[in-house]
Amino acid sequence: MSDYTELKRLAQAALPRDDSPHLPCTVAFDRAASPDVVLALIAEVERLAALFECSQGDMRQAQKIMDRDMKDAERYRWIAENADVDCRGHEMGREYGSLDECVDAAIAKDAGQ
Repeated sequence: MSDYTELKRLAQAALPRDDSPHLPCTVAFDRAASPDVVLALIAEVERLAALFECSQGDMRQAQKIMDRDMKDAERYRWIAENADVDCRGHEMGREYGSLDECVDAAIAKDAGQ
């Protein structure tokens, strides 16, 4: 990332001011804002946009992992609190495809009571 402090100062100085009857002098800004500088700014914006998009994908993946882990934690808490309930009494693969499905069904049944 480059330092654009001087370019920013020149751009601000080149803006018209409501409190001044004089037109701003844009010569210094026009010299500073060369095609090379503008292209560098565009390249930096594109690089940052790509980095932002990449981080958004990472955040979506992290959210999926957290959602899965929260469901696992919910199952564990339920089992810990209801240790006397045997959810394995159901036939796996027939009634429920996995222990998770069995526990989810037991949680739902327990919540309905």
